[in-house]
Amino acid sequence: MAALQVQDAYDAFGRLKRDITDVSLTTFKEWCDYLNKFAYRYLVGIDPERFISSSTVSVSAGTSSYSLPADFRSMQAMGTGLFEVDDNGVAKTLALTGFGSANKGYYVSGSNVVLTPNPAQSATYTLRYTPDVTDIDDMTDYFTVDTTNTGNIILPSEFKEYVVKALDVFYNQWDEEVGMESFADARFTRALTELAQTYKRTPGVYGLDDYSIYY
Repeated sequence: MAALQVQDAYDAFGRLKRDITDVSLTTFKEWCDYLNKFAYRYLVGIDPERFISSSTVSVSAGTSSYSLPADFRSMQAMGTGLFEVDDNGVAKTLALTGFGSANKGYYVSGSNVVLTPNPAQSATYTLRYTPDVTDIDDMTDYFTVDTTNTGNIILPSEFKEYVVKALDVFYNQWDEEVGMESFADARFTRALTELAQTYKRTPGVYGLDDYSIYY
């Protein structure tokens, strides 16, 4: 799966509209930045595992607060959180607690993750989180989390049609063509639905208790 470059989107959009010389590159890059971030927020809810990053939190006795990764955005998506991993590789999710809690867990305060209660011994945890998205500000940028061609892909080249239809909505808003905007929005909505239906790589998985063996 190849990442889609902003220049490729510009060329494809130009072929659709025939002439976009009235749109400055600064404006076009801003549209692409809006689009990339919107798609990211939308797609994280569909296939969060595609975007989750992880880091190690090395805990010291008596110290409860630790800096979050520089690219930390949130731990709201399924599969994110702070995990205690045993020697067999089995991960146990720590509970989400709050200030002053006596229960073992954590909460986020500003740019730090805070453990509760204050750790009495050293430990190593795995922090799984959704990262921030880098701004698109160059025609050579890509529709990825960090805008590089090796970054985590948000919109691959196979979804170029979706990108073009989304850009058409921005164009008609900018051009103040209310009638055309409604048509563009309808086309974009259909493309967004198709994107959502095909983006997730695996079906949903639900854990069920196994009662097939009795002792």
